[in-house]
Amino acid sequence: MINWYRKRKLVALIESLAIYNDKGIEWSKHNSSQVEARRQKLLSSIRALVTKLGQERISNQLLEALEGGNLASDVTGIYVVYAKQTKL
Repeated sequence: MINWYRKRKLVALIESLAIYNDKGIEWSKHNSSQVEARRQKLLSSIRALVTKLGQERISNQLLEALEGGNLASDVTGIYVVYAKQTKL
């Protein structure tokens, strides 16, 4: 049950990051330091959930995007699909 909630939270955080990158930056009128702070806060929460769930449960594509930095600036939301593939 706990992992189900964590997976749901992971999906929501990744979706939130993609929405922020796509339109949220513009709507919020954040400057570059505020954008970076918001992204780092979301990424920190995502990393914490990945650790709690266990990296072996997370898709390789999502792990690579998280480690490589692609997740931080994604505007497409493609990584939501990979988050939904998390094994419980």
